[in-house]
Amino acid sequence: MRAVLTKAEFATMEQLFLFKERGLPLKPFPGLTDDQWGIKAHNRPWIDHVGNFKSGERIVEVGGAYSLLPEYLSEQYGTESWIIDDFGGYSNETDLWQRWGNPDDWIAQHPAIRYIKKPVGMFDPELPSDYFDCVFSVSTLEHIPINLWTAIFQDMLRITKPGGRQFHCIDIPRYNFKKSFLWTLWTCLPGSYLYKAHPMRLWKQALKKSGVRFDTKWPSMSFNFDASLMSESADVIFRFYPPKNKSKSWPAGGYSLLIEIHREA
Repeated sequence: MRAVLTKAEFATMEQLFLFKERGLPLKPFPGLTDDQWGIKAHNRPWIDHVGNFKSGERIVEVGGAYSLLPEYLSEQYGTESWIIDDFGGYSNETDLWQRWGNPDDWIAQHPAIRYIKKPVGMFDPELPSDYFDCVFSVSTLEHIPINLWTAIFQDMLRITKPGGRQFHCIDIPRYNFKKSFLWTLWTCLPGSYLYKAHPMRLWKQALKKSGVRFDTKWPSMSFNFDASLMSESADVIFRFYPPKNKSKSWPAGGYSLLIEIHREA
């Protein structure tokens, strides 16, 4: 399986403003509200914007859980929409997911979407090889243990059909000025611990190990100093980050790395 990374960039405030101006008729669901100005308020319209979805295409949101984006895309473009998510079953976090409601009840209420309650990365035969025209994720991959990142990309490439595409929105931590300066300083030294541990380096490494060829420039590790980039908004951090609706340390949240991968035909 040969694949190429065609885009890697951070979401910008300009993009967010444009998406909010245009609007996306997506019904609110657990974790997403109409008045939200956070990362996901950008990411889901971005998927719709770059997806170029067509009637009859098979698409899947990895880690979608309670997301209504696949259902919206099915109604809007006539896609065959799937969601792959284990709802915490393989990480013993089922109680955590119950805060949004019973997964089985949710699945029964959305018969237009095919749900696979298994994790990606295990090369499970229930996830058909060479099947999906488009595979995408929103703020999901960063929650997976680092040692599994390569296998995750390999499995997502396996289920993507030749000529298919992938779009992923990955949360990248945001640091205060002092830590950002140290990251930038020490990441100039390839042998340093901070260089080896930098999340941007680890994502790049996982992609390359999975067999993805780079046909675009990888973003600089000094991204924390770019004021044009979009980071998680204060209203989302206040409402959704624990402890919810209470004060907490700042900065919190992070930036959104947008990547596009195309599997070669």
